[in-house]
Amino acid sequence: MSHSHQQPGRGRGKSTAAGTAHIGNDGQLTVSQLAQELEQTRAARNQAQEDLRQLQALYSSLVDQMPAGVFRKDAEGRFVFVNSWFCRLKKMRPEEMLNKTPEQLAQYEIAAQHGGVESEVCREAQLAAQGANHHQMIMRTDD
Repeated sequence: MSHSHQQPGRGRGKSTAAGTAHIGNDGQLTVSQLAQELEQTRAARNQAQEDLRQLQALYSSLVDQMPAGVFRKDAEGRFVFVNSWFCRLKKMRPEEMLNKTPEQLAQYEIAAQHGGVESEVCREAQLAAQGANHHQMIMRTDD
């Protein structure tokens, strides 16, 4: 059996997800080395998670307090985020808008605003449908 020659007290490096773990002269990672590497990895992950939480809180605070209506839709056109200004503009609570399409919101708004006046309802429903078609055009990608 052939052994590679190493200087005493020097280990080889082994690449791991967290960096390089040192292998002792016997070719084995020690339990304390593994524990130290695991703790460093855990600390780095915890710090990254905390940094992400802080960035998300800052982003949410900025977007929510902007004096402009901000919303985000998913690929199907449903509202997945609305800020407080957008809610004020629409005179609705977030839970009334989230996971709804513009058509669904328009129907709700039209009924509430016009008490079911049919001609106005039809005109505004057509405008909502045009908005949905516009969203579908935006979401298309060239293949």
